[in-house]
Amino acid sequence: MQKDVVLPSRLTTHTVKSFLAPFFGVNSENVSRFKLHFRGLTFIDPAGVTALANCIEYLNRIGKQVYC
Repeated sequence: MQKDVVLPSRLTTHTVKSFLAPFFGVNSENVSRFKLHFRGLTFIDPAGVTALANCIEYLNRIGKQVYC
């Protein structure tokens, strides 16, 4: 099963929690692929870059595919 995730327009320290919810929520256990949509992203701060990179790395380690 695939899940599409749209990044917020601003990925910052304040929006990271809402960004991570689709990856680790109750309904994401059966998801094998995540497709990230960057179309609305206008700004990302260093904390957002770190959170995005760590999230992708973790999902790959547990056998999930992540692509754009």
